[in-house]
Amino acid sequence: MKSTSLLLRLRSIWIMSSWLRHEGLAAAAMVVRRREKHLQRLEYEQKLESEAGEVGVDAQGRLRRVRVMDDYIIPAECGL
Repeated sequence: MKSTSLLLRLRSIWIMSSWLRHEGLAAAAMVVRRREKHLQRLEYEQKLESEAGEVGVDAQGRLRRVRVMDDYIIPAECGL
């Protein structure tokens, strides 16, 4: 059975629409993941702010709890 040009065209359209659906799902998943990450970061920053102690910003721009000792600011992770 020989394929007609109409069937070949329909097949290519079907393949392309399938590919576009998959790309759309992948893009939507990335947007949702980015939003979840952003919300987790906001919750983390709010938790740090609510805890006792000073809050500072590290080199990456994230909030960190710090202790002030004399003239030096030391991150809380660096215990003496």
